[in-house]
Amino acid sequence: MNGRDYRDWMLRAFCATQGRLLAEISKKFSYVSEEKVRMAFMEGLVLAEPSEAHRVKEEQVVSWSTAPCWHDALHGEASGAGRRIQHDVWIDPKNEGEPALACELKWLKQRKPLEIAKDVWKLALSRGTTSERDALRTYLLVGGEKEVFAPTLASVRDKHIDLKWSRRGSRSSGSLPPPRKFSLKRVLDSGGDQSFSKLCRWGANPSHMRCPPDCKDQLRLTCVESWEKVVGARGWRLALWEIDAFSCKGAMDWKGYKASVQFKCPPPVAAK
Repeated sequence: MNGRDYRDWMLRAFCATQGRLLAEISKKFSYVSEEKVRMAFMEGLVLAEPSEAHRVKEEQVVSWSTAPCWHDALHGEASGAGRRIQHDVWIDPKNEGEPALACELKWLKQRKPLEIAKDVWKLALSRGTTSERDALRTYLLVGGEKEVFAPTLASVRDKHIDLKWSRRGSRSSGSLPPPRKFSLKRVLDSGGDQSFSKLCRWGANPSHMRCPPDCKDQLRLTCVESWEKVVGARGWRLALWEIDAFSCKGAMDWKGYKASVQFKCPPPVAAK
């Protein structure tokens, strides 16, 4: 299954999720939760490709979840420290050697720019530096109340993760924004290190930081579909982005960045 096949599958699941949201919104006492949206999206994936239902999973542990402490590998691994890092939705490869797909999902009832940025980091780290043809397919699905959706994305864009869901910030334009590239190094340099460190930290008293895997510096964001519904004074939005590295260059210089990290665990003991 290639990238185009995956995108078509995700778009059909998006349409199914949109239908479920409309059904919930039409109820007099509607309450849309992240869990409802996640289940609607997973059901949409199954309905879009019934013969591939066995490949769809809710939550998948990331390959780098048990990475050793970045400050000192002798401090051990993150394997026994709390909840493991997981992708929200996962699709297994159809055939051996083909890429899988990971998707992070958020439904906003309050502003959560840090959580959205963490999801972008999670996908970027899992994608790694693999060539575009063979790399993990990565998607981000974000929705929520209109009043918090827009300011949350604006805060994320302030950290140079350019999440745009429409050309003019409104679906009235009837056109999706063009793909946009962003740099993870620039995200870190502009204060985005908080989302990165929060994702990679584990343990307490002291806390440790996972050694990050090799990954691309530059990535591309493409909004493949978005939707808005307004009823009276209330409004809801939903958008799906694909994150890839098409025509992107460079890899993260983790060795150089490590010198600026303020670790909270003891430094390595110098050999005598």
